[in-house]
Amino acid sequence: VVSLTHRIATLEEQLRGVEAERAAEVRKLEDQVQLSAHRVSELSTVKATLEGRFEQLGLEMLKLRKELEELRPKLRSAEGQIDVLKSQRESNDSALELHIQRLEEALRMEEERSARANTRSEDQSVKMGEVSAL
Repeated sequence: VVSLTHRIATLEEQLRGVEAERAAEVRKLEDQVQLSAHRVSELSTVKATLEGRFEQLGLEMLKLRKELEELRPKLRSAEGQIDVLKSQRESNDSALELHIQRLEEALRMEEERSARANTRSEDQSVKMGEVSAL
């Protein structure tokens, strides 16, 4: 009977140890579940934030596309105006070059006339000098 009582006490002690181990494991698992629940909550918040930001970026992208579509005709118009202005500038440059050539020619002719007039004037001065010397 004593050995049976001792054996029961030993088994009860072992049972308490196993129950304590299980209780510790249960607490550990409960802590992990709480940690996981907290992490899931954080991730849900992050997900909601990212979804909101994604939606906001989508709206901004639509707005920018609309602005781009509105600017494209203006850009084409400006490019056309640039082409017209380039053409006008080239035409003006040609006209200006022709005008410069005409002015240079007129100046050259005037210089030649002036040189001939100076030569005649000198010739007359020499003749006058010869006449007065006689």
